[in-house]
Amino acid sequence: MPLWNAIHPSPIGNPNERYRGFIAGSRNLPGYDSDDSVAGSGLTNTMSNLGTYSPQAVPKPARPMILIADDDRVLAQLLSSRLSKANYSVVVSYDAMHAFMAALRLAPAAVILDINMPGGSGLEVLKRLKSSTKTSLIPVIVLSGSIDPADQKTVLDLGADEFFGKPPDFERLESALTRLIPAVQ
Repeated sequence: MPLWNAIHPSPIGNPNERYRGFIAGSRNLPGYDSDDSVAGSGLTNTMSNLGTYSPQAVPKPARPMILIADDDRVLAQLLSSRLSKANYSVVVSYDAMHAFMAALRLAPAAVILDINMPGGSGLEVLKRLKSSTKTSLIPVIVLSGSIDPADQKTVLDLGADEFFGKPPDFERLESALTRLIPAVQ
């Protein structure tokens, strides 16, 4: 019996194990190899034992994968449903940091990114996506509640491929995806 459980007998168990899935976010994603046999001695140690990204282990989906990053759960689910019906595989993230990590792990065919999200700015995620060698070629479509031309110019200057106001016109969005994805696949 691990020392932690001997000192603190609880159905919750070792705190390192309790938080392991939370820290990893979506640790069961393809390409994410975790070594659960390593016991961490603290939060920092546990984070270092979460596993490594392996691009060879990521299977290519039969349908192009779209990452939707939007904290508006209703809009994200609506987009997910519509894109699934349009023969896309969809992954949804509700905060900026998780969206960036998911893009690194999954290498989606495209990202639909909201600007204002918890966990960081969508603009910061866009900058990171476009500056990383692993994600720089992934098309990014930005959604924003703002229709200010200055915001649109800023987003496009940062490397976004398209800019849509909220709620987006689904036919235009699907047309943009169809146009952008073949260049990456």
